Amino acid sequence: MSDLNKDWTPGFGTIYTWFAMDKNGRIAVMVNNCWGDLPQSVLNIPNAELLLDDLNDYIVKPL
Repeated sequence: MSDLNKDWTPGFGTIYTWFAMDKNGRIAVMVNNCWGDLPQSVLNIPNAELLLDDLNDYIVKPL
């Protein structure tokens, strides 16, 4: 079960990676190293952790 939800707060031990796009369509990989908040837009997605895991696996999969 994921602990990512609207009430999540940073804590020691878990690093989260998510993706963002700027207004020009450039993709960035963002990393939370347990010291700051995650965007509310990510935290409000049901099953966000599972979706981020799937996307991360897709992005870093060798061709």
